[in-house]
Amino acid sequence: MRIMSDLNGSTTKERPTSDGAILTVTRPHGTYEIVRTGSRIVSAGYREAGAKARKFKKAIQEHNKETEKKTEQKKKSMWSKAGSFLAAVKSKAFEGAVSLAVLDHRHQCCHGTTLAGMRVNTPCTARFEHEGHAYCKSCGCGEWKLARLDAPADNPTESKLAFPDLTCPLNRFGPMPGARKESNAPN
Repeated sequence: MRIMSDLNGSTTKERPTSDGAILTVTRPHGTYEIVRTGSRIVSAGYREAGAKARKFKKAIQEHNKETEKKTEQKKKSMWSKAGSFLAAVKSKAFEGAVSLAVLDHRHQCCHGTTLAGMRVNTPCTARFEHEGHAYCKSCGCGEWKLARLDAPADNPTESKLAFPDLTCPLNRFGPMPGARKESNAPN
C-alpha cells in the first residue's frame, strides 16, 4: 500500500490489485474511493451525498468517455499505419527500390545527410536511434528490420526509405515510382 499526503490535508491510499488499483482519497470535505483498471476508472464513489457526489460521478463518466475515445482513435490510427506500411513493402516487391537520387533526397529529409554522409540540414525531429539503427517515431512502423531508416553503405536500398509507396507522415516526401516501374515507363 502506498500513502501520499499533500498540504491541503488530503491523503491518498493506493492499494494495488491484480489488474489495477483501489485509490482512497480523503479530503476535509469527504472521501472518494476510486477503482481503476489500467487508465480506465471502473467505479468510483463519494461518501457524502449531494451536489459534490453528482459532480464527482459526472467527472468520472467524462474521464471514461475520453479514455475510450482516445483508445478507439489509436486503434484506427494503428490499422491505418499498418496498411500503409504493408502497401509500401508490397510496392518495393513489385516495382523495385526507388532510384538513388530519390533515396538520397529521402535520406536528407530524415537523417540530415546525403547518402555519402555530407551534412546538408538538421535531422528530422521524429528520427531516433535504437540498438544502433535509426527509426521514425511519427510513422508508427516500430523497431524492426523492415522499418529501419538506415542501411549498410554497400546496399542503401535495404532501408525503408527505398520503398516506392512510402509517404512521410510529416509531409517531407511522398511516393515515387520504383526502378522497374521507371524503366517500363513510356518515353
